[in-house]
Amino acid sequence: MELRLESRALNEAVEATAQFFKTQRVVACCGDRLTLACLCLAEPIRRAVVGAATTEDEGFELVLRHKPSLLICTSDLETG
Repeated sequence: MELRLESRALNEAVEATAQFFKTQRVVACCGDRLTLACLCLAEPIRRAVVGAATTEDEGFELVLRHKPSLLICTSDLETG
């Protein structure tokens, strides 16, 4: 499926997502560092991210420390 970046539906979805993330604290965990960086730096989630990690242990420590309202995690975490 082609993602049409200028579509009205996508713009509405981005706005709804921005509103959602205004009240969230997010920890993101992903084994792929480039994917993790892109996710954490993307609008509108960027300001909601309180921590990010590439390993299970680091991610778990961030969850305990920051008590996020949302955890975004992939199954392909690095060893450690």
